[in-house]
Amino acid sequence: MQQFLRFSTDTLPERDRVAIWSEVFGRYIIATKLEAVAGIPFSQNATLRSLPELSLASMSCSGFRGSRTGDMLADGNDNLNIVINIAGTGEYRQLGREAVVNSHEAALLSSTDDVYALYPGALRSLMISAPRQAVAAMAGDPEAMLCRTLPPSQALRLLISYVQSTDRLSLDSPGVGQAFATHLQDLMALVIGATRDGEELARGRGLRAARLAAIKVDIGRSLGRSDLSIGALALRHGVTARYIQKLFESDGTTFTEHLIEQRLLEARRLLSDPEFADHGIGDIALQAGFGDLPYFTRSFRRRFGMTPSDTREQARRDSPDADDTDS
Repeated sequence: MQQFLRFSTDTLPERDRVAIWSEVFGRYIIATKLEAVAGIPFSQNATLRSLPELSLASMSCSGFRGSRTGDMLADGNDNLNIVINIAGTGEYRQLGREAVVNSHEAALLSSTDDVYALYPGALRSLMISAPRQAVAAMAGDPEAMLCRTLPPSQALRLLISYVQSTDRLSLDSPGVGQAFATHLQDLMALVIGATRDGEELARGRGLRAARLAAIKVDIGRSLGRSDLSIGALALRHGVTARYIQKLFESDGTTFTEHLIEQRLLEARRLLSDPEFADHGIGDIALQAGFGDLPYFTRSFRRRFGMTPSDTREQARRDSPDADDTDS
């Protein structure tokens, strides 16, 4: 079962902000010594997710440094950690090496060796942490990659998108959390540099799952586009149309079925949104990607058991402001 923890210095009294953050978040949660950098505006917002064999951290911060040394290393944590900077720059030191990681780059760090980090300016980052043995079983030589900048790559982009695509998903169903953790371990190995056997396994497992997630996110962002097609998606993602078809088949559906389902769900959302109350049914259908109004109406009724007009009317009746409007 996954566990969530959110921590924000914005909710703390300003005069005690740094002390509470350093003691509670630093010492007891992440076992790291944290210090604010003098003269730089300080803030931190973090979301931590813990799963069996994996932990994730999403962070937005500025103006602090961290170090994990001495007694902190005796906590039994032997994880390997990929730190990915989504925006901004982070500086890291470990094993006598230094890595400056800019936007869309990453670094591999060890939890068993002294490490120092500096975040001088505004930064958004992700950290994926997995047991050393699980990653090392697939990666060629992870120790050689410690505290070295990992440049942008297809595997890194897919790792980022796969993590972000699950931000709002529940991973508590039996097997789902474990599969997700395994997929991320696969992607970590590919980012670091997998062995031949590890690469083959990862491409058939974690890479496929990440590609499917990325394609689904792309579809969700492009529902209203008239040029949304399996061919266009294949070009954007650098794969073949047949490969995308196979990805959806492995998910128990087809590209067309998924696309229609997402467009119908988007249409229902728009019909239920008061901000779109003055939009005609035809406009809603077009915004959701349906160019044929009769087909849209038939598909909508078959899927939800009511017409688009009935859905809009029900949403109006269910609105908290309906009583005021009707009185």
